[in-house]
Amino acid sequence: MPRTRDSVRQADFSSLPVENSIQDVSDEIELYDVNTISIEVYLEDSEEYPFEEPKKTEGKFKYEYSDQLGTETASGTFQLRHSSQLFVVRKESGTARLDRIVSVLNNSLDDALESDVTIHNRFRPTREGIWTFIENATWRNYVEILTDLGEEKRVSEYCEETGKSFESIVGRYPILRAEFVLELPWNDSVDVVYDQGHLEISTDNIEDYEYVLQRFETDVFSN
Repeated sequence: MPRTRDSVRQADFSSLPVENSIQDVSDEIELYDVNTISIEVYLEDSEEYPFEEPKKTEGKFKYEYSDQLGTETASGTFQLRHSSQLFVVRKESGTARLDRIVSVLNNSLDDALESDVTIHNRFRPTREGIWTFIENATWRNYVEILTDLGEEKRVSEYCEETGKSFESIVGRYPILRAEFVLELPWNDSVDVVYDQGHLEISTDNIEDYEYVLQRFETDVFSN
């Protein structure tokens, strides 16, 4: 099963046109096939999805940067989900660093969307939101937390050492990484990995992928 690896970020997004916007033609990145479309809600209870009339702007990019050390290239996709202000970028090929790509995207999206967009360098979800996302799993294979002592430990190992139950530590410690299975409303399931601002979703089905993102938005941005 193919596995996508997406970097998730938070963005500040205004649907109002940017005043005095000047077209910035950059030789570093090209955006194309950019479209704004409505999001079809796939959650079993559509009223659970906290965003009304949800839309997303999605597109593709080609990136190239050259200096005295050589040339870096990359290509991939991006999407900005308007209501939750979740920004998702996927590098599909190339050697360029993702943080550099996001930085250049940040400077290019204002003109492409005719809006004021700021993509934050780090994804800083609430602890409660990530725990809620993980708790919705049908089965949890691996959960790694950061303890009070600053140690990175698997939950199973920490519970064994301290004698605590899984239920007693839910929400108490930041989750660094988790591998789990989400059940889908149409009697199927998908493997998911959350890894400090990255989502890996083992599917090539658009509806399955969209469901996981909606589950993520609902749990993380409503807590």
